[in-house]
Amino acid sequence: MPQQSTPTPDVPKYDPNGQPILANPSLTLDKAKGQSVLPPLDKTLLHPLRPAINTTGIAYQDANPVNVLLVIPTTNKFKVRLLSEHLSKHKPDHVALSSLEVKADSQVGEQPYDSAGPQGAFNRVANAANKLFADAEEVKKLRDRRVGTVVVGAVENFIEREASYYTAKDGQKKSGPVDYGVLIFCRVSLSPSCPDKERVCWGSPGVSGGVTVPLDFMEWAMKFGFEDEGKRHGKVTVGEVIAANTGIDKADWHEPLAGTSRYDLLKEAMGRMEVPWPEI
Repeated sequence: MPQQSTPTPDVPKYDPNGQPILANPSLTLDKAKGQSVLPPLDKTLLHPLRPAINTTGIAYQDANPVNVLLVIPTTNKFKVRLLSEHLSKHKPDHVALSSLEVKADSQVGEQPYDSAGPQGAFNRVANAANKLFADAEEVKKLRDRRVGTVVVGAVENFIEREASYYTAKDGQKKSGPVDYGVLIFCRVSLSPSCPDKERVCWGSPGVSGGVTVPLDFMEWAMKFGFEDEGKRHGKVTVGEVIAANTGIDKADWHEPLAGTSRYDLLKEAMGRMEVPWPEI
């Protein structure tokens, strides 16, 4: 059965500057506690479209395939550290690794719901790669350093609104909103010997364990609207609503409400993934 919710006010309010007023007296910490940590979402449920990456003219003669540049499409310090530390720890001995942060949009709103989450991760990877390869100065730097392989990695948390799961406490099957993280790597070869059809290699997505979402808080976040007609690209994150009403960190509400950090769940998921390193 879906989680039962307590009605929240129907009409959201905004301040004189047009910013949403997220405080809501009906949303209290006692209603948010007791969220559950669940196993990873089945990857077969993910069906993102793979956006095109424009590789026209990026191959060059002196490209060294084992000279790898990790492109991280975010300025979020945790995500940068998560991706760079994982690749540094697990890189093959023959690979020389460096990294670059490239800010790129996910195109799925502040709060992705359902299929928008995985799509956002793929969009962020493609947008970062296309932004890098369209920048003449950055391309010159790649060639000056003889970078032969670019690996782009992205992390995107999202809410599956009607996830089905079994509770650990009594083993009962339930359905309701669950927050998951999806991770993706994509390898782009700059070597002229690489066939064009193999120049872009998408890795298999990884999915973190999930944390059940306090339903009342999500319903209030959704009242502030969406950026798309399908209502999957939310304008206000559930984390922002939780923070405004409880003082909990909007980026990691998972630990105080469910006892497990979002970041630990993402680390575990990345540990199960394979990075598409260049083949020698």
